Amino acid sequence: MVKLSIKFHPLLFQASLAAGGVALMPFNYLQYGVDHGKGLITWVNMPWTMMTGTQYALNVPLVAAMLAFTVLHFSLTGY
Repeated sequence: MVKLSIKFHPLLFQASLAAGGVALMPFNYLQYGVDHGKGLITWVNMPWTMMTGTQYALNVPLVAAMLAFTVLHFSLTGY
């Protein structure tokens, strides 16, 4: 990434917010689309062993995207 000479750049700020928003989209789907009991869904609440192949193929990329965009969000925020 190019080091900028100014401390604040609106594009980096917006990119960090966007990455956080993209990380929340899979979380919201999993929160309301996967039966997990009370409270927020966690890794332990995911019924990995009881999923069909189609459910597994849908949920694994969602969890991966959530993790990737969370890391990107925190990286851009720290930068």
